[in-house]
Amino acid sequence: MILQKLYDLSDPQMEEMLYDRLSFRRFCCLGLEDRIPDETTILRFRNLLQGHSKKLLALVNQDLGEKGIEWAGGRIVDATLIKSKAKPPRGGELDPHLKALNKIHSRIRSAGERTFAHLKDIFGLRSARYKGWDKNQVHLDLLAIAYNLKRSIRMIPG
Repeated sequence: MILQKLYDLSDPQMEEMLYDRLSFRRFCCLGLEDRIPDETTILRFRNLLQGHSKKLLALVNQDLGEKGIEWAGGRIVDATLIKSKAKPPRGGELDPHLKALNKIHSRIRSAGERTFAHLKDIFGLRSARYKGWDKNQVHLDLLAIAYNLKRSIRMIPG
């Protein structure tokens, strides 16, 4: 499931990659003689994670914490720009006070915006992928696990 989120793979694509790539098999602890799970098995396993994915995310974050990586908690709000019919101020320039305020806030926003950019561009998070809150919650928790693991590689001390 983590590889699936890292590479934005569908269930059929994940099954194909497990047949095709030795690195995927190794990550999943599957030998050359082991049976590869088919796309239906992958789907059923993901459905079994409903109600448990937050615990899994907490365990991964706890394990990373034991390796010296701490994740700050909180809420992140997506700041995607949407076209508006509102017109820019006369002359197209913000007044100096708003420019200065925007510069101050941009330092704070950049960390959250970087995370969302990664989730959208690399992991393909553009809209809800599944029908139902619980299925999408599993999807988002697995994306968070994949993102935390990917980022942690550069952050592990020593």
